[in-house]
Amino acid sequence: MIPKIVTFMLTYKCNIACDHCSVCSGPWRQETLHEDVICRIIDDIYDIASIEVCVFTGGEPTLYADTLKRALSYAYYNGFITRVVTNAWWAKNYNKSLKFLDDLRSADLKELNISYDDFHAKYISINNVINAIKAALDLNLRIVIGIIRSRSSKINAQYLMKIFRDEGIDCSKIMFEEDYVQPVGRAVYTLPEEEYVERKDVLNSGCVDILRVITVHPDGRITACCGHTTANPYVKELVIGYINSGSIKELIKRAQKCLLYWLIFAKGSMKIMREILNVTPSEKIFHSCQACYVLFTKYRLHLYKVLTEKRHKILEMLLM
Repeated sequence: MIPKIVTFMLTYKCNIACDHCSVCSGPWRQETLHEDVICRIIDDIYDIASIEVCVFTGGEPTLYADTLKRALSYAYYNGFITRVVTNAWWAKNYNKSLKFLDDLRSADLKELNISYDDFHAKYISINNVINAIKAALDLNLRIVIGIIRSRSSKINAQYLMKIFRDEGIDCSKIMFEEDYVQPVGRAVYTLPEEEYVERKDVLNSGCVDILRVITVHPDGRITACCGHTTANPYVKELVIGYINSGSIKELIKRAQKCLLYWLIFAKGSMKIMREILNVTPSEKIFHSCQACYVLFTKYRLHLYKVLTEKRHKILEMLLM
């Protein structure tokens, strides 16, 4: 449980409203992190040697370009690798893409992460992605394409590679990351159960993201993981503090002593329910983030009771 990444969820506002969005972003959302808060947290994490990357995401962080550029510069000045996650709405043509990304590169952006899949394709043209990639390559930016899939989705890494190669793009210079949609956030209300794919690999293992990724939310919460489940206000167990509740270094140190987090790291929420609480959820569990949500809502009281009664036994199990 060593922190490697601090993610600044710059805003919940987005120019689009994808069906799968785990944080329920959309044009109507207004919550935004203030620049002073971002800089203060960067100052605070400067002495944490394990933290290497500052990610700026949302929502759509490029909607607040001036704040984003100043935050990028400050993070890079303090020695952090900088990454922006975007839907590439701004990449209407190559020249606009080049100008937009050159401004971000001048503000010390090092990695561009573009989200594109069947969900984003309802709003964003593939031509935007192509324009953004070509411009980013010409500016020597690292490029990652993030793809969220469902059972019936058409777009995957192979699909995009073919399109990009037809456009003369060298796909060896692009990293593709795929995952499957989860029944959290907006997807709970918009997607039928048959669209989900069970991720047995992550359900049967510990959570590698717990405290490895620290997320700062625009509503002031600081959470112990990447944020898919933590966007839900009812999951308070993964909140390690708030932007006005003191030093983030102290919040992390305290969280690293939390028995519950060590259990999630070692076992994962699904195994906690099955092996420690001795319960089998009635609903189908498809992904580890969904398992966390079920654990901390449906079985919250049972969890606390078992942790209190069997604390020493659980500690012994973790140390074996």
